[in-house]
Amino acid sequence: MFKNNRFCKLGLSFICFLLISYSSFSQSVGISNSTFTPNPNSVLELKSATKGVLLPRLTAAERTTLGTSLVATDEGMTVYNTTDDVYEYWNGAAWVVIGAAGGYDDDWTVVGPDIERQSGDVYIGDAASTNNDLYISNDIIDWDDSQYYLDPSDKLRVNEVEGNTGSATDPSFYFDGDGNSGLFQPSADQVAISAGGTEKIRVQSTGVMVGGNSDNPNALMDVVGGGSGAATTLMTLRSDFTANNTGTSLRMINSTSATSDVGAELQALTTDASNGFSNLIFKVHGSGGASGDLEERMRIKGDGEVQIGSNGYRGKLNFYAEQGATDYGVTIAPSTGTTQNIILTLPPNDGNANDILRTDGSGLLTWQDPSTLPSDADWTISGTNQYSAVSGNVGIGATVPFSKLE
Repeated sequence: MFKNNRFCKLGLSFICFLLISYSSFSQSVGISNSTFTPNPNSVLELKSATKGVLLPRLTAAERTTLGTSLVATDEGMTVYNTTDDVYEYWNGAAWVVIGAAGGYDDDWTVVGPDIERQSGDVYIGDAASTNNDLYISNDIIDWDDSQYYLDPSDKLRVNEVEGNTGSATDPSFYFDGDGNSGLFQPSADQVAISAGGTEKIRVQSTGVMVGGNSDNPNALMDVVGGGSGAATTLMTLRSDFTANNTGTSLRMINSTSATSDVGAELQALTTDASNGFSNLIFKVHGSGGASGDLEERMRIKGDGEVQIGSNGYRGKLNFYAEQGATDYGVTIAPSTGTTQNIILTLPPNDGNANDILRTDGSGLLTWQDPSTLPSDADWTISGTNQYSAVSGNVGIGATVPFSKLE
């Protein structure tokens, strides 16, 4: 009984095998946990709503070992690379990542929801010369692990931007539609700004050049320009206010402190806005210490008068323009309303004691010993006395005296 049943089972299995073999060669095969008609264009169709398909899972090393035994006729063999988490197929000569037309690139690494490239350039296009635009809709965060952003709608923070050196006519960084105005590098350790294809400002370790392109500025800021035979305004300091006592100043301070007044100041002060009169005032630090007011020491007024002294004008120096006028020359006077004496100090090594100043009538003054002056023979000096030993009369207020003393 047992043997007969075994024989029947073997025979039934053989018949089923023949039927399946015949079906496999003559039509499509479908595998499912429910009845369905397989696609007639597919040799094998798998169908399930609750299950999947597991292909052979190999590590990268195991996949490489398998590849050593494959030949060109084995193309199409597929495995899942568990090391790189990718599906790969054998193209007849090498393993290729499914979906990578150019082959598998180890520079790209999938990390969770992200993809990273650790080396090499990335082109949008076929090569660097045919790059296309790159549009980014969100922030690029954590650039070089330092929280830099690239978001045109809100902020722009970049750790490093590198460009070519450029030139004045073709700057490295320029504005849209204005390709000959921008930023470029004339040489090492220099940065320059051009406008309209001409260099206007150059910054280097030895100073700043404005209006020129010299490698050797004469100061920390060297303003260059102008033309031959003409006076050129190279720098203007202008106030937008025009009321009386409005001033514009240039202050020169010698101190490491930002609040120190040790130095000097040159100030242009409007004194009569209705007529456009102004004064040029020179101030210096004279109160001692690291800070304090800059005190006025000299003022050139719009009418040509030069005043020297403190704000109260201890003295006055007037120069008049027209020779021959009644006030031609130099006037030294105390401030109005004062009773101070006037002292004129001349160089100590000129002249001798008791000398006097003598003019030659043409404007030349020299020191003269009174005893060497031409004398009048009619008069004789005797000690502290002076007398006339000749005949004739002396007139005081009379041109023709009729007596010895009239």
